Amino acid sequence: MKKIVGTLALSAIAIQSAIAQPMGESAQSHCAYLEEVVFNCAIGKKHVSVCNTDGNLQYHFGKIGAAELVFPATPDNNESVTRGGIMLAGGGGDYLRFSNGAHDYITYSAEGRGVLSEGVVVEKNGKQLAALKCSSYATNKISTNLPDGIHDDAKPFFIP
Repeated sequence: MKKIVGTLALSAIAIQSAIAQPMGESAQSHCAYLEEVVFNCAIGKKHVSVCNTDGNLQYHFGKIGAAELVFPATPDNNESVTRGGIMLAGGGGDYLRFSNGAHDYITYSAEGRGVLSEGVVVEKNGKQLAALKCSSYATNKISTNLPDGIHDDAKPFFIP
């Protein structure tokens, strides 16, 4: 009898845990079940994700299930997003810049001469505040799967 009660208690805990997780949210990114992951990587215990919802890109940063920043908070037809390319000796890469007033959040992935560099850079008024490198390989679809209407970035960007 004790074994049955213990099994039932564990089953109830497992069901409660499953219900507590947002519907369809990936355990590895901030993107919901029906959102496309455009960029995602772990940075220590946190993740940076760019999610595509019905053609609108959104930047997420923080612990899974508890993002510290989601920008834009509501879809804005990609008015705050630009894209760019990175030229490197023996390679290259791509980046997305999310502009929020004086702050820019730049997700990037580039490879040259066998060196892979992926992460996020935070700038304020064009000056770098933070450069966080991915601690795992990034999911990167920046160059292949962007919605229409994202303009080329006019600001300079250099990999840290």
